[in-house]
Amino acid sequence: MIRLLVVLGVVFSLSAQSRGTDHNGDAYQALCGVLGSAVKKWVDVKNRSKDDPLHQALAKTIFGKKGEQDLEKLRGALPDEYHVVEGSDSSRGLMCGPPRTAEHVPYQARWPGHSVPHDLLCLCTPGETAWLTTIRGSGAEKLCGKDAQTFVDSEGWADNGYEGGVAQMTTTWLNVTVPCLKGDESAGDLKSVLQKFKDNLGGPVPGHPASLTLGEGDLRDAGACDGTPDGRVCVFYENTTHRFPWWTELEQALATEEQKRYTEKAHTPPSTSRHSSSLATEPKSPDSNASTMPRPERLRNNAPVTQPLLCLPGVASWLF
Repeated sequence: MIRLLVVLGVVFSLSAQSRGTDHNGDAYQALCGVLGSAVKKWVDVKNRSKDDPLHQALAKTIFGKKGEQDLEKLRGALPDEYHVVEGSDSSRGLMCGPPRTAEHVPYQARWPGHSVPHDLLCLCTPGETAWLTTIRGSGAEKLCGKDAQTFVDSEGWADNGYEGGVAQMTTTWLNVTVPCLKGDESAGDLKSVLQKFKDNLGGPVPGHPASLTLGEGDLRDAGACDGTPDGRVCVFYENTTHRFPWWTELEQALATEEQKRYTEKAHTPPSTSRHSSSLATEPKSPDSNASTMPRPERLRNNAPVTQPLLCLPGVASWLF
């Protein structure tokens, strides 16, 4: 019996290795689902007032708070803001990791929670060589559903001075982010996919009680999500600073939108059918009125109807 269990264990292990591991696969599916549904919803609300809560929340979710609202441009190429990180020894840690001190804020072109497309770059761009080797080692492992051949053969994007950041981000943008920007009819309900995304969040991180993370990472107090073998590839959200992540505002806007629809429905008078309204306005015929009046007691009892004797012919002369 024990020998049989050992054999089965080996079989299952080999089977799992043959299938490989999709690093950040579930988190990617959840994040991509939100982006597709947000783009689909954006088509309906983009012409609303810019003060509309849902308009503002979707603009932040898709483009970033101050991003240009041009979907075709977003689908076309990696935004210019990411080209300035080439050669920076702290770019990924600033853009994807824990919040830094106040003096770093002016130098952050992007930050965790800036927008869904940005978070997809943090979640799905390969990091330092050691992490890339893990993916390429067996030939079966993937990152965000993409195999090793999808990504650029370079040293990756990390905090240790590796200068493959822009090339790797461009590849991730075109192969991972852009397909999520379609927003076609297959996109799910926005509220449902947002909840699925939240279900994939982990945390809090020690030292950051209001923090949440997405993806595989070493959740240390500093250095998480920096693309190194220790920090790994993930997104570190801090939900207490002035830069609230996109999903906080989106969740509030969806609740406001739902309450708005409920209020409008409550104040809408009930509709009446043509038949019922005609009955209410058309006068009833005398016959119909008579048919609804109570019948005399003698008719209800089927009593015979008789006439007074004085009304019969010849009765008066007989009596007198």
